[in-house]
Amino acid sequence: MRVDYRTLKTIAEICGNDFDITFSSDKVYLRFSYWQKLSETQLEQIKQHSIVIEENEYEDDECGYLYSYTIWEIQESQDKRLQLEL
Repeated sequence: MRVDYRTLKTIAEICGNDFDITFSSDKVYLRFSYWQKLSETQLEQIKQHSIVIEENEYEDDECGYLYSYTIWEIQESQDKRLQLEL
C-alpha cells in the first residue's frame, strides 16, 4: 500500500508533526504522540481532504487506552470496493 506525501503533509498540518508511520502489506497505520486519541474535529478535518481514517483502540493494563489510526485515500478504497463487487 502507498500513501502520497501530500496526504501525510495534510495530516501533519491538522494534527502536528509528532506521529509515527507503520506500513503493512495492505494498510498504513499512524500513531500520534504517545498513542494519543485524535479529537472529533481533527478526524473530521482529515476526512474533508478525501482521506479515510479509522480509529483503532487498544486497552493496555498499565497505560489505559491506546489509539492508532488506519488511513487510506478515497480513490484507493473505491478501487478496492469495485474489485470486491466484480
